[in-house]
Amino acid sequence: MNTRLTLINMMKRVLADGNITNSELLAAAPDPKDLAELERVAWQRLSHWADDDDIRAKDKVYVDMQRRNIAEALADLGNRVLKAALRGAAAGC
Repeated sequence: MNTRLTLINMMKRVLADGNITNSELLAAAPDPKDLAELERVAWQRLSHWADDDDIRAKDKVYVDMQRRNIAEALADLGNRVLKAALRGAAAGC
């Protein structure tokens, strides 16, 4: 399993008004301290989302803040994936 791509897909699902569970998150990365920095940040953002459904049910501002945080983490990971792909393409030339 590619942890980075799994985290990216989870973030996309949250941003599309979906949900994730802590068990899904732990299955993707059981020990987040072993992740690279950007993946760890994404994991933390998703963990907050999974933990805070009770707060989100009461506070729209909190929902918006969490979604912005997840969108930023998604952009950061997406940029890293794109840069790696471009480096790979350049190496193959």
